Amino acid sequence: MSMELLTILQFSGIMLCYSALTLLLPAVMFCRVLQGRKVAEQFLFCFTFGNFYIINLVFLLQLLHISNRVTLIALTFVLSMFIWSRVQNVSLKHTAVKIGVSNRKVIQGKLGIRTALRNIMRRIRRQAHAVWQYIYRGMICKPFQWLFLCALLFALFWIYGRQLVLVYGYCASDVPVHMDWINQMSRGNLFSDGVYPFGFHCVIYYLHEVFGFDVYVILCKFFFVQVIFAHLVLLALLKQLCRLKYLPYIGVIVYAVGSFWMKGTYFRYFSSLPQEFGMIFVIPSIYFLIRFFQTPREQLRGRETKLVLGSFVMAFSLTLAIHFYGTIIAGICCVGIAAGFFRRFMNRNYLKRILLSGILSVFLALLPMGIAYAAGTPLQGS
Repeated sequence: MSMELLTILQFSGIMLCYSALTLLLPAVMFCRVLQGRKVAEQFLFCFTFGNFYIINLVFLLQLLHISNRVTLIALTFVLSMFIWSRVQNVSLKHTAVKIGVSNRKVIQGKLGIRTALRNIMRRIRRQAHAVWQYIYRGMICKPFQWLFLCALLFALFWIYGRQLVLVYGYCASDVPVHMDWINQMSRGNLFSDGVYPFGFHCVIYYLHEVFGFDVYVILCKFFFVQVIFAHLVLLALLKQLCRLKYLPYIGVIVYAVGSFWMKGTYFRYFSSLPQEFGMIFVIPSIYFLIRFFQTPREQLRGRETKLVLGSFVMAFSLTLAIHFYGTIIAGICCVGIAAGFFRRFMNRNYLKRILLSGILSVFLALLPMGIAYAAGTPLQGS
């Protein structure tokens, strides 16, 4: 096998596994909540929750010193089933009893195997039909939007993705340092060089531990995953804020192919670094905060407001859990949004909710680092 083909297969596997964790898994857990929403909003919510979910699962197991492939898979499955059952209002106990009764009938001969298999296939067809309807409405019925999306992805590949097969390396001097910290997590040594925002490291560690990718392979390829999702998140934000259908695609494509900033700005996109990964979640923070301030006063007590604020809490906490620089940018954007909605921001009904959300997001981000620091782990030098 050629090095180019191996590299493409490795990147495809990493991209597929990461997308399944951060998009598909949340979509299954929250399918009832996501119904009726625009695809862009579904994407922003799933991507935010998926990363928040995985990062904090790793933090929990690492702080308990029981993190390995078995515990990661088990906790992910159990907690996902619990969340799914709560969202869907399904009793896991009742479901388990129902499955047990069906199995007992098959064993006792009261229910034929053909009938049981026919029932299972009927459910599979029903779910497959629902997936097809979703794909049909979101893709086939919108061919021009998908052409623009393909143009964006091609531009990203031409500018950034070619490095996957042209250059085999980390492309940044500090990547090996982060690789060492991630490898230390595999030995149960969280914050091996001191307390530091480890959200990025948790994601890489999860992909390594659960799916078996070598850490050095992920760090050589993950930069392009970051680039793709950074532009997709920006596209989703613009699609939610712009009235014109195709303007967001044009805007993101122009941003992708244009060279508006210093060369050093774009050079960092070619490396798998926490700062660039953390910057992705500034955009969901902006969107969910705007959505909150757009909520009419009489609807502030509703479930939708809690969902929007919860999403803002997760997105803002991710900027802090991954890299402090992202939090600075997110904070500046939040101040600008508050100024734009100044009258609502000064209203105590809005103010108390947003202040509580901000405090909670900072608390959630700093909690793992605070626990490690209180246990005697010093702060990392930077």
